[in-house]
Formats: sequence, structure tokens, C-alpha cells
Amino acid sequence: MIEGSVLIVGSGPSGLAAAIALGKQGVKARIVDSASGPAESSRALAVQARSLEIFDLWGIVDDVTSRGLPMHGVRLYGEDKRLLVQMRLGELPTRYPYMLSLPQSETEKVLIDHVKELGFNIERDTELTDIDFDSEGCMVKLQKSNGEQEEARFQWVIGCDGAHSTVRRLSHAEFEGKEYPQQFLLADVRINWPLAPNEAHIFTAPEGILACFPMPGGYYRVVANKPKGETEPAPDIDEVRRLMTTRGPKEFQVDDLKWSSNFFIHARLVESMQRGRVFLVGDAAHIHSPALGQGMNTGIQDAANLGWKLALVVKGLASEALLESYSNERWPVERGVLSQTDFTTRVMDGENRFFAWLRDLIAPVILANKRVSAHVRELVSELAVGYTDSPIVLPYKGDLPFKPGERLPDATVTKNGHDIRLYELLRDPGHHLLLMADQWTDPQVTAIFNGEMTVHSIRRKTSDEALVLQDSKGEIVSLFGWDCACLIRPDGYVGAVSGIADVGSMLEEYSRKIHVIPTAMRSKASLM
Repeated sequence: MIEGSVLIVGSGPSGLAAAIALGKQGVKARIVDSASGPAESSRALAVQARSLEIFDLWGIVDDVTSRGLPMHGVRLYGEDKRLLVQMRLGELPTRYPYMLSLPQSETEKVLIDHVKELGFNIERDTELTDIDFDSEGCMVKLQKSNGEQEEARFQWVIGCDGAHSTVRRLSHAEFEGKEYPQQFLLADVRINWPLAPNEAHIFTAPEGILACFPMPGGYYRVVANKPKGETEPAPDIDEVRRLMTTRGPKEFQVDDLKWSSNFFIHARLVESMQRGRVFLVGDAAHIHSPALGQGMNTGIQDAANLGWKLALVVKGLASEALLESYSNERWPVERGVLSQTDFTTRVMDGENRFFAWLRDLIAPVILANKRVSAHVRELVSELAVGYTDSPIVLPYKGDLPFKPGERLPDATVTKNGHDIRLYELLRDPGHHLLLMADQWTDPQVTAIFNGEMTVHSIRRKTSDEALVLQDSKGEIVSLFGWDCACLIRPDGYVGAVSGIADVGSMLEEYSRKIHVIPTAMRSKASLM
């Protein structure tokens, strides 16, 4: 019997992200997958802006963006082929103001390379066949494709094994929801037409929806709902042409079908994303309509949320009570995504003529409002995701610009005469404390915080201190104000804010919130 800390079941994007989130905090895990190799088909396509920001924090974003095609907008057309709405993603408040079109197979290649750099090994052709957990750990049974069996014990198991999750079934987690009656078509084809090549185009018709998303290499992902009752094999090029003719624009040419599939969609969510010592991540915990391109991205963000918390517990720096915040924070997010994608799917379905009439009449009016359109953009990009109601962030006191639980925007500071971004500074493990003050003389305050933490002292004025950062562009003061402190979690969200005079009490209160173990108190803080 082999002992270990963490077992990750599944090596798709969610499982790979879970490994990276743990590895970045210095915790190793064992990864098993029943498949013989990584995904070869395109599958999920959209990488949202918030996922790109997480990749930035992990230091891999350039490897991802260099392979993909930025989509700068989405256009929705009415049944008369008239443009109803144009959503411009270039106005997103992020360094990545677009939706990156990148086949899942390519995303996985980048994640796999990074997982290997962190010292992980993916054990393929290895299936989880049983799991039994108690208050001390999980006993699992694994079976290789050659019939070889193994029993092993782990402290924690992370189920990232998809919509048909074995981990979810063996942990007896309810997966409630519904199946949509329509069958959907996916096809990757080359389309020649006069429409903008760097935007998605969504057409509505009485027969249903036709969505075309640009892909690298001049191809498009075509998504369309099919009449009820159709159970044909994977669509061919003629079926794609027929759908384009009945639902799409007048001018187009379609050829070179690379991949296609038919599928049914579900909207399901577990009642909790934690079952004792088992965590459910990604499609193992929630599945929904592909509308809005949320699926893979929510799984990656599940993993980013769980990873740093589990790492603190595995290293003995925080109690297991911290882990309850994983489901507390992520479950409401997933419930919201299910509601948004379900509403979008029903509105786009041409079968309900009242919805279709209302959509074509009202959507242009509503989305013409700048505040509404900005909110929709941030929902789709997942920049709007936050944890302001979380039990582990400090209450908002109303006199500082940031609410604890909000996502941290990026900004530029100067270090030793060179510009550096906050997201680059935050790549080091652990929490990060930003101190915005022209005078700060008590670095010993960090000794009260247990666990890895780096302190960044930021000044408005030029300083002779080599390790002090300068707000030379004024971006920090515009974000935070001044004479304040901001504590950043490893997943890039604000954990706490305070006035500069209250840093000590703020850190003490936050330490209690995240269940730091007093007997293990130590600090690896260093001034930068």
C-alpha cells in the first residue's frame, strides 16, 4: 500500500490546472487517467479573459496566447439576418480584452508541459475502481489497462474526471438537473465569407441557432441545435452546408470538415463540491450548455480556488476547516453559470416564437445601455467572478476602493528602474501583501501571519531603497488610493484590505478567517 497526500483523478484541463495550482505552492500530487493519451480533438474552444489572467499568475500565459486566435467581439443576428447586437470585448478591463479561440487539445499541451516542469507524472491507462474515505484519509483502488491492480491511501482525492465522473459516483454525490431535448451539432470547418474573421457570429432562425466561432488556421467551430428526435451519426459536410443555408448569411462557402460530433447537453450541479475528503472539480461537479463558452474555464478556476487552500492544509499551516470555503465560494458561481447558460440557450432556441420575437425586439435596446453591456461582457469573460460573500474574506469597511473577495486588476510599478506588473510579482508562492505608503518602518508585522507571504512596499516617490517599488505611472494610487494595505490570495483575489495603520490587526483577523494553525506560526515574508 502506497501513502500519499493528494490524488488527482483525470488529466483534462481541470486536473492539469489542479496539479499546477498545488505545484505552484510546493505540493506534489499523483495524477491518474483512464485514457491512454491526451485529447486529440478540439472539444472546448473558448479561453476566457479570467482564465488567461490565472495563466498569467502561473507564468504560462504567453505559451497559451501564442497558439490561439483572439476573438475581439461577438455579433448576434436576428431572423431577418439583421445585426441585432455587437458585443465588443476590446473594452474589457484586463490585459487580455478578448476571448481566445484555442482548441482544448492545444490548451492541454501547454498545461501538460507545465505540469511536467513542476515534477508531476501523469499515469495513463489507470482507472479508479473504488474509493472509501473516513476522517483520516481515502483508500482507493486503481487498475491498469493490463489488469494490474493497486491499493493506495491518500489524504485527499480531487475528482477531475469529467461529466461521467467515477469519483462523483463513488463518493455518492447527487448530480441534479436536466437534459435538454434537442441534439446539438459541432463541426470544425473552413468558411469563406465577407464577415469579420476575428469575431464570433451567431445567427438565429425559426429552426434554431447557428453559431460560428473563428479558430486558428482559418477554420470555424460551427454549433447548431438540431430538430428533436434526430439521432444521426456525426454530421458530414453536406449537413453543415444545409444548416448554413437555412440559418446563416447569404454569402458563404464551406469546405474541409476536420472534426464533427453530435451531442446532447445537460444542466446539472452537485449539491456540494466537497464530500468529506473528496473534492469535485470542473465537469465532475457541474455541466451546462456550451452557450457563452464557460465550461472549461469554470473548471480551471475551480482548481485555482482549491489549490492554494489544499496546499496550506497539506503543509500543516492551516486547519482542514479552510477547505470548506472551496464549495462555499465556487458553488454559487457554478449555480450562476448554469442559470445564465440555461437562459441564453432558451432565448436562442427558435422553437419558442414568443422568446424569439422578444429577443429580436428587446436585446438591441437593453445591450445598447453601456452599463448593461459592460456587465454582460464581464460575466461572459468571467472577470465578474468574485467572492465578496465568502466566509474567509474580511468584511468591507466602506472607506477603501476594493472589497475583499474581488479580483485584483493588473497594474505596472517600477523596480530598480524597470517596469514590472503586479501579476508578475504575484507568481511567487503564497500570499502577497501590498503596502501603499510613502513611509513604512515596521516589517516585523508580517511575523504574525502564518504561511508563505511576500511583502511589497510601494512608494509614490523615488526611493534609494533597492527593494522598494515605485508607483511611477500612478496606476497603484488610482486603483487603491494611498496609505493602505491589500492582502492578495494566491488565486489573485483580494483577501483583505485596511488602512496602513491597521495592517497588524488586519493580518491577525485574516489569519483567523483562513484557520491558520497558531502552533505552526511562521513567516517567510521578505521585503521586495
